[in-house]
Amino acid sequence: MKSTTIALSEIVAEPSSRDSSGDVEGLKMSIRSNRLREPLLIAAESNVLLSGYRRLAACKSAAMRNVPVLVAEDVLEACNHFREHMNRDNRYVVHMNPMERLEAAMRLHALPRPQGVPAKGFTYDTHVAPALGFQSRVYWRIRSIAGKANDHNSGLSLQADRARRVLRLMLNAAEEMPADWSPSRLFEYLHALVGSGEIPSSLAELHPLVDGRLKSFAAPAVEAAPMREPQNESEWRVNQRKRSNADLHRGVNTISGVSAGLDSIVDFSHIPLGERRRLIGELKSSRKSLLCLIARLQGGINE
Repeated sequence: MKSTTIALSEIVAEPSSRDSSGDVEGLKMSIRSNRLREPLLIAAESNVLLSGYRRLAACKSAAMRNVPVLVAEDVLEACNHFREHMNRDNRYVVHMNPMERLEAAMRLHALPRPQGVPAKGFTYDTHVAPALGFQSRVYWRIRSIAGKANDHNSGLSLQADRARRVLRLMLNAAEEMPADWSPSRLFEYLHALVGSGEIPSSLAELHPLVDGRLKSFAAPAVEAAPMREPQNESEWRVNQRKRSNADLHRGVNTISGVSAGLDSIVDFSHIPLGERRRLIGELKSSRKSLLCLIARLQGGINE
């Protein structure tokens, strides 16, 4: 990874929860006395800050004009840096909370693969998740919910609100998972809550695990909906379009998340030959539908 010095003003710091991570006065005094011991990590070409938000704030406070940086050319270089940085013992290090780690992970997903590494067989999740302290088997669910929580489509505002509430629970679980709970089952359960069900305000409200399985919530009582005046044709079409858009976003997000999870499976030796043939047939059938959907979406772009 290349090391160099650039002007502080050239660094692009995207909004982050890390901006408000405690007092940087001690770090600023250390920088004034000993300079910046650990360079900032930025992405090649874009100069987007990947790691070092508190160090950047301290450098600005210390009125520095130029700062040492490490330039990550690809996602693997950045992941290796995060592994080293998160395990480093430093009196001025404030370890990242789960939301800050998730934001950092999203920035890593924007980096390219290593040069010469084909897309087939390369999965970002398997490298990014452990580098930021997440379990690979549940990280894709966190990432999927984060995408829904940040969806600003007006027709999906209710789902986005539910996703934000579920995301908070997931990040709390990622920070402190009870020893006798099954991470896979818990995150699968939380992931499903975005679509329907009562969302608890905290993990403490979840039913305990019994024999490795989560008890189901009792179905919430549903009040009878008040009678509405019949919709005219124009109102019906608008509402139908909103529902269709919501279904499309939800479906694509689900496909993306599930595909990321399946892509991390590397050992198929335990699957019988006949079952493999059936799965291949299902995937080929789904592929035709997906290619048709992609073509329809591209048609609107090319017009």
